Amino acid sequence: MPMEPMECQCHQEHMSSCVEIVPIFSSLSRQEMLEVESIAIAKKYARGDMI
Repeated sequence: MPMEPMECQCHQEHMSSCVEIVPIFSSLSRQEMLEVESIAIAKKYARGDMI
């Protein structure tokens, strides 16, 4: 089943909202999400960029 494109309206100071909407992190506990947030770095890519 194809996934719908995700849009993140967060900014670096609000990393928690970004972590919470990423499907791969959905099964994490709140504490585990906080750990991910503590090391996550926000990056922006242009449409078509290879990542």
